[in-house]
Amino acid sequence: MTHNDIEAEESGAFAQIGALSERELAEGKASIAGGCQGRQPRPDAETRVALAERLTAPISDRQAPA
Repeated sequence: MTHNDIEAEESGAFAQIGALSERELAEGKASIAGGCQGRQPRPDAETRVALAERLTAPISDRQAPA
C-alpha cells in the first residue's frame, strides 16, 4: 500500500465518521424538537466500530517498518 493509498483510506474513513456523526446529531435534534416522544435515537455503535477498524488499519500500515 502506497503512502497515497494510506492517506486516501484515512480520509475516506474520517469522512464517513463525520457523516455518521452529522446523521446522529440530526436524529438527536429531531427527537428533541419532537418533545423526545417515542423511541430515542441511539448511536450506531456497529458502524462506528467498523469505521474505527477501517481507520486503524492504514495507521498501522503507516507505522509498520518498511
